[in-house]
Amino acid sequence: MNSSELIDLCTYVTEKGFIYIKPLSSIKLDAALLDAFDSVHLWDTNRKSQKQSGSVLFGQRTWISYENTSRNLVFIDDGSKGGRLDLEMRLYALVSHFRGKVEGSSGFKLSTLQSHIATLKKLALWMRRNGFESFHHLEDMSDFALRNFFHSYLTEELKISSQRPWRTLDDLFTPQSSLGLFSTRVCHMLSEVKNSLLAAFHKNKNTAQSHSIIPTPVHKKTLKFASTVIDNCEAKIDEWEAQNEIILLSLDRDIRSQRDRKNAKLVPNIILGGVVNNSFDTKGFTALSSEFDDLKLAVYIYILSFTGMRYNEVLSCKLGCGEYIDGTYTVSAETTKVNESKLLVSWVANKETYQAIKLLERYVTGMMRRAEKIIGRWSKWVLPEQLHNLAWGLEERRLFSVTDSAFSISFAESGRFTGFDVKCEKYQPLFDLTLTAQCIEELERLECNYASLRGDKKGKPYKVGDKFNLTNHMFRHTWAYFVVANKLGHHDDVTHQFKHLSKAMSAVYGDRGLLAADELVELVEGFERVLTKQVANELADQAGRLSLRGGAGERFNKAAQSLVIGITDSTSGNKAHIKQVHFKDIQEFKAFLVKNIDMVRGLPHGYCTAGDACKIKGAAVPAGCVACGSFVVAERHKHHWVAMKKNAESKLSRYNLMSPEQQAEYELFKITWEKDLKAANRVLIDNNEPTWQKAEGTSYE
Repeated sequence: MNSSELIDLCTYVTEKGFIYIKPLSSIKLDAALLDAFDSVHLWDTNRKSQKQSGSVLFGQRTWISYENTSRNLVFIDDGSKGGRLDLEMRLYALVSHFRGKVEGSSGFKLSTLQSHIATLKKLALWMRRNGFESFHHLEDMSDFALRNFFHSYLTEELKISSQRPWRTLDDLFTPQSSLGLFSTRVCHMLSEVKNSLLAAFHKNKNTAQSHSIIPTPVHKKTLKFASTVIDNCEAKIDEWEAQNEIILLSLDRDIRSQRDRKNAKLVPNIILGGVVNNSFDTKGFTALSSEFDDLKLAVYIYILSFTGMRYNEVLSCKLGCGEYIDGTYTVSAETTKVNESKLLVSWVANKETYQAIKLLERYVTGMMRRAEKIIGRWSKWVLPEQLHNLAWGLEERRLFSVTDSAFSISFAESGRFTGFDVKCEKYQPLFDLTLTAQCIEELERLECNYASLRGDKKGKPYKVGDKFNLTNHMFRHTWAYFVVANKLGHHDDVTHQFKHLSKAMSAVYGDRGLLAADELVELVEGFERVLTKQVANELADQAGRLSLRGGAGERFNKAAQSLVIGITDSTSGNKAHIKQVHFKDIQEFKAFLVKNIDMVRGLPHGYCTAGDACKIKGAAVPAGCVACGSFVVAERHKHHWVAMKKNAESKLSRYNLMSPEQQAEYELFKITWEKDLKAANRVLIDNNEPTWQKAEGTSYE
C-alpha cells in the first residue's frame, strides 16, 4: 500500500468537493490492515543525525521533516494500533499534506501542520483521559455535556491565561479545516465557549502587540560588536588558514601503527588532535581558534540587520550565497513562506555584509576540508554516526552549520549560536543589551515598550537598566522601521525585500516608521538632498557625452549640446507657456540640473524625476517610461535594457516560428515584445547619434 491508496481508503469527497476523513467505525480495521498502514512510505530525509535520516513511515511516532530543520510532526503512540485518536491525527496530517482540504488543491506545508497536530494532540490526550476513543465521538454528546466538556478543556487544559492556542483553534475547528473530524455543531460549540471565556479575559488586558524594534543605542552596540569580531577575524584569517593547513597535511599521515589492533572507532577530535606532531603549538592554535568562535554570530547579525531576512532563511544560506553583480550586493537563501516548497530567492544587501559572508566562507571552507580529509583518509576508523554527520555537512554546504572547535569538525543544523550567546570572553563586554533612558524613550514613542509578547512578562514595560530581550525576528521589524522612518523606501519596497505576498503584512513591520521624530526626518531629508545632488552631477556629466536616454534624458543631451533648455514659465498664468534658459558653458548647465532636480527615484531601468506625480512608480511597464518627459536612462541602467532587448528578440524569434493558429494565441504578447524591443532600441542607440531628432514625434506608449 502507498500513501495515495491509504488516503483513498480512509477519506471521501463531499458534494462541494471537500475531503473528509471517514469515521474509523466504517473502515474494517484489523491487525493486517493496521500493519499495512504502518509500513506506508511517506518520504525520505537527509539530516545531520543518522538516526533521523532515511525513510519516514506512516506508523512512526515522529515524522521527520524534509523541508525544515525542526518542523517534525510528533504523535502520541509508537504505532497506529495505539489508539484511534492517534490514527485519526496521522490521517489528518497525511491527507492535509498530500491532498489539502479541497479536491484538486495543493497540500499544506509541514510547518503549518506542526501547530495543528500539536493542538489535536493536546485535545486527544484530554479526550483519552476522559474516556473518548475518536474525535468523531464528540458529535454524540448532548449540547449541555459538550459545552461543559469544552469549558473544562479550555480552562483546565489550555489555561485561559495562555494566548497561543487561540489562533490555531480558529484555523482548525471548522468541518472543512478539520477534514470532517469535527462537525459544524461541535465547532460552533467550541467557538461559543471560547469567545465567552475570552470576552471576560480581555476586559483588563492590553490590545494585541507586535514584535518590538531594537532600540537604536542597543542596535548600535550589537553592530559594533559584530564589526569588531569581523575586523579581528579578518586580520587573523591568514594565520588561521596557515595553521589549519598544517593540520590538514598531518591528516595524510598513516598512524595506524600508533593505534591498537582491535580497530576501535574514533571521533574527529581524537583524530585531529592525534595527527599533529609535538612541534605544533596546540595551545597557541587553540587560543587563535577561539577568536573565531563568534564569527558566525557576527555575520548572522549583519545579515539580519542589513537585509531583513527571517532567521531560518539566514540559516539556509550556503557557500556562495553572497554575490556582487552590476553594482548590487545580494544574499541568496531558501524561503518557504511564499511557496509550498523551498524557493531560492535573493535579498539586496550592502558591501559590509557581502564582505563578512566571504570572510566566514573562508573559515567554513577550511573546516570543511577537515571533514573531506577525514572521510577520504580515516573513514574506516570513524564512528558511523560521526561519518554520517560529516557527509551531511559537506553535502549541505551551509554557511552557518559548522560547529567551532580547534581540533574537531562536526555540523549542526542551527550552528549552535542563534541564542545570541557570546562565547569569547574578550567580546562579551561589547555585547551589551542594557537599556538606557534614551532606549526607553524610543520604545515608548514607538509604542513597543514591553519585555515579551507571551509568558509572565507579556506586555510588561522595560525600565532603565533592564537587559533588552533580543530576538531574531526583531531585526526584521527594525529593518522595516529604519527604511520607512528614514524615507529610504515605501511599504511596497518593504514588500519586495521581505518577499511578502501582500502589502498589508509589510504595514505591520513598517508602520512604526511613521512615528519617527521630526529631527530624524530632517536628517534624512538632508541625506536625500546629497544623493539627489550626486545623481544630478552624474546626469550632467553623461548628458555632455550625449549618452542619456529616455524622454528627459534626451532633452538633457540636447541641452548639453546647445546649452539651451526649455522649462515651464512659473510667472505665466498659462502652464503650457515655455521659456528658454541659456547657459554660458557646460558647468553652468550642471549647476542648473543640480539645483532644479528635486527628487530622484532610482529604478532598475532608469531614474524617475516625477516624484509623487509618477502614478506607476516607473516600475510596472518599463517600455512605457522611455518617452516620459520625467524619465532618464543613465549609463548604469543600460545592462537592464540589453537584457530586455535580448529577451524580446528571443520571444519574437520563437513567435515567428509558430503556426498561424499558435500565433493567434500569443498576439497580445507579441505586441508587448515589440514595444519592449522598440523601447530598448531607442535606449541603446549609438551614443554619437543625436537621439532627440529621431525620437521626436515617436510614441512608445
